[in-house]
Amino acid sequence: MSTAIAISELGMINDMRMLDVISNNLANANTEGFKRDIAVTRSFEQLLSQANGAGPQLISDRLVPPLSVLSDHSAGVVHQSRSPLDFAIEGDGYFELSGNDGAFYSRKGAFHIDATGALVNSQGLTVSGVDGEILLQGGEVTVDRDGTIKESGEYVGQIKLVTFDSPEELERMGNGLWKAGAQSAKPATESGVRQGYQEASNVKPMDEMVQMMETLRHFEATSQVIKGYDDIMGTAISTIAEF
Repeated sequence: MSTAIAISELGMINDMRMLDVISNNLANANTEGFKRDIAVTRSFEQLLSQANGAGPQLISDRLVPPLSVLSDHSAGVVHQSRSPLDFAIEGDGYFELSGNDGAFYSRKGAFHIDATGALVNSQGLTVSGVDGEILLQGGEVTVDRDGTIKESGEYVGQIKLVTFDSPEELERMGNGLWKAGAQSAKPATESGVRQGYQEASNVKPMDEMVQMMETLRHFEATSQVIKGYDDIMGTAISTIAEF
């Protein structure tokens, strides 16, 4: 296989993976707290530089896939839900949730009270408080900006907000949940809580659609390179056969 075809093939593989990323973003445009993914590719100049004249085999073996998927942790638009157990985070930070598999982190603040009185998310993970588990009895709940929870005017606890030095390195677990990986959580001292609000997805459908159209055009153009090369080779073989 020629270098031109090898690079074109990688370009088409990149485009297909990028379309998968865009499709997933669009599918979650209305998912509360969802963080979009960004597909980042290396340019052809970078590919050739890395190949360093070693030929298409090096490109195929060592540079697949030349695309990385990163998560965009920028905040989504906050909207009012009016539920007293819905919370949105102002600024950076995450809610800490605990379950059988350890600690999880999320910006999705749609919570409810389970049968034991614990504040939990939709997957049944317990919302961590600064002093441990937050237990409620069904009374009127109010939450201050610093996360302090009062029920019927009595102090119950304080929602624990944490942040990370490198949020882009968090491991996506699905359902708006993240794992810390090798990082350690630290208190999000400059963040706040808004009661009765939720954070929407940070996906902008129009931007995703534009990127999808650009990717489709690039895929089509790259496929034409392969077709053109194939036509040239076919003509060359036919010409040689005449001698």
